[in-house]
Amino acid sequence: MYLCSSRTGELLAIIHDGFLQKYRVAGTGAVGAQYLARQNAKVIALIGTGWQAQAAVHCFAALGRFDKIKVYSPTSGKKEAFAKEMSEQAGIEIIPLPSAREAASGADVVYMATNSKDPVVMGDWLEPGQFVSNVSDVELELSGWERCDVLTMNRHGRRWMRYAIGGVEVIPEHSRDQYTRPTSIDWDKLPLLGNVIAGNHPGRTSEEQITGLVLRGD
Repeated sequence: MYLCSSRTGELLAIIHDGFLQKYRVAGTGAVGAQYLARQNAKVIALIGTGWQAQAAVHCFAALGRFDKIKVYSPTSGKKEAFAKEMSEQAGIEIIPLPSAREAASGADVVYMATNSKDPVVMGDWLEPGQFVSNVSDVELELSGWERCDVLTMNRHGRRWMRYAIGGVEVIPEHSRDQYTRPTSIDWDKLPLLGNVIAGNHPGRTSEEQITGLVLRGD
């Protein structure tokens, strides 16, 4: 990433974008939890144990309001190693679980941090009072987003439109973007997280509501 002066165009810095990127994404998810999770939220379900999941542990732990993270990964042995390493780094209890559904069950926050192009959390797994967010919107089954009583986004717009001329005809996997599927959600009219933070949208109004933050990558 190149940081240039908006006044002179002068190059000011060359920044390691890969490292910052994961904290930008996870940090936004953690801010979403701060404003949209229940007041007494203590337990996080983390689906994934890769690069993005590492940042999620640090960012959610930094809020100082969560006691435990239940983590799942399908890769044999990885969730156990991840739980040991990251609990030591972030100072929060992390427990490996044998399935994503078991991790999500009873959690106050469900956060998905995978590279999957298919859902890793099903819509009917969500429970009243949970807050759910993601790295990629396809990680949650579309019916899960539809179940949210309060649904927000970090920004509007289809993330792939700025990269692929010709859209899904050129890059077929972009057809999996939730924007392309029939749904009751009007994506372009969802309130932004910034509106909740600024007090322009009420956000969660009940402990029983399912709330969600759809993260759109840059």
